[in-house]
Amino acid sequence: MRLHSLPVNHLGVIVEPSTLAEMAAGNPKNLFVDDVQGVSVFFKFDSEFKTNFEYIAKEGRAARFELGFNHVCLDVDSENEFQKIHDEIVSNSFGFRLTFPEVSAATGFCNRVAFYQLKTGIVEFNILE
Repeated sequence: MRLHSLPVNHLGVIVEPSTLAEMAAGNPKNLFVDDVQGVSVFFKFDSEFKTNFEYIAKEGRAARFELGFNHVCLDVDSENEFQKIHDEIVSNSFGFRLTFPEVSAATGFCNRVAFYQLKTGIVEFNILE
């Protein structure tokens, strides 16, 4: 599978809701409420990792997840490329779809996203077009 060649959009980390509120206090423009997932998320660029971290409140869809690292989000250029990845995942039994593509509440960070449970962990695909 060619996932290693896709650019990383962000790394998702589950945190307590109170921790998320403290983190977002200094930069509320990067705080988003995702009504579809029932969670609040905060984006922060990490210069050491050279990528954004998405801090996700342990609530709504994320309430059942453990605190800490949750997923990697990879950018996919188009719906056509995403469909090829989906077909490869399913046909080779690499994992299964958790969500269908949906518009992200995190405007400016993600576009349309879909989550998959792969053998190696959760991957979010950010479909750019």
